[in-house]
Amino acid sequence: MAGSPLRRTVAALLATFAATGGPAPAQVPTLQVLFRASAATARPTAIAWLRGHWLPGRPEWPRDLGRDAAVVVTWDAAGLRIAGTAAAPPDGALAIASLRFDGGPAALGTLAPDGREDWFVPVTTPIPPAWLELLRALGADSADGPRTLDAAVLAGHFAGAIADGDPRGEL
Repeated sequence: MAGSPLRRTVAALLATFAATGGPAPAQVPTLQVLFRASAATARPTAIAWLRGHWLPGRPEWPRDLGRDAAVVVTWDAAGLRIAGTAAAPPDGALAIASLRFDGGPAALGTLAPDGREDWFVPVTTPIPPAWLELLRALGADSADGPRTLDAAVLAGHFAGAIADGDPRGEL
């Protein structure tokens, strides 16, 4: 799973929580992800592992739901919920997602079969103060247009930084 989109995303989230102390309880977002049925056997393999192995192994997985079914996964202050669905993401997407803070406008995302995630975050989306601090530190709050953040690079800077002058920095 090294270098997979899922691992990079999880590493970036863990790095963000570690750097900011995590969101306060009132700032827990609501994340909803609709996975296409074929995501359980798709590439990237991290998504197949998540959809075909980890989620079906969770106690929240409905007993009457097949491992390869289309599902909606919801994570919020109430915990993790998983439900089968007849809906499907648009053609060309393995999954679609929404991320919402405090009832504000949702950030919307798609996951392509090659592992690329594209997110649209409305400028009026309320961002928790600790997360906003991190975005400011990265200079991401001064964008005069669309901005791309590479989650793998971000996680590497937080989790794999080395001191100036360390010979391993030349590798």
